[in-house]
Amino acid sequence: EYNPAGNYFKEYPSTFGMKVSSLAEIDADNVIISEYASGIFILNKTSGRLSRLTYVDSHKDNLLRKNPVAVNIVPLADKNILFVSDSLYLYSLQKRQFSVLPQPGGASKGNLNCFYSDSVRAMMFRGREVYEFDSRQQTCRLVASLKGYPDISCAQYDGKSIIYFGSTDGILSFDTATGEYKQLESDMLRCVTAMVLD
Repeated sequence: EYNPAGNYFKEYPSTFGMKVSSLAEIDADNVIISEYASGIFILNKTSGRLSRLTYVDSHKDNLLRKNPVAVNIVPLADKNILFVSDSLYLYSLQKRQFSVLPQPGGASKGNLNCFYSDSVRAMMFRGREVYEFDSRQQTCRLVASLKGYPDISCAQYDGKSIIYFGSTDGILSFDTATGEYKQLESDMLRCVTAMVLD
């Protein structure tokens, strides 16, 4: 943890050797950590103690640990945390209740990749499809399907209406308000695997 006021890093020995795929602050004292192919943990920043997040149903715990998967952690309003991996999993910190949400796109294979979130929603892609999870309704809907295009390798959302997709064909934009797709033409943009909106 970096302290900008004191210009120093604080180390947490309990996390040494972890392959961290995602993390998020739950409150001033605790951070939730996803370790690749291992599980979900809570780090207490005051004590440095690391504990596994346990669930009532061990089968559900295994869903987040099977195969080697990377789990994206998305903090939401009302002390809810969305886990995004091969499916969507919601954990209520207040109720200490864990639930598996309906699978976006049916029984599709592969990991969902979260590329945008705010306090009430998260956007993710898998293959050529983009989904949006709404925590208020606890629903997940299909936002876009890029039939005729290569699989999406990365995506960014401007927070208003435009989603940008990177693939082996370069960059494609999609306006969620109008449903219009537009290929961004450039000889420099081929095989786009990562992007950042400025």
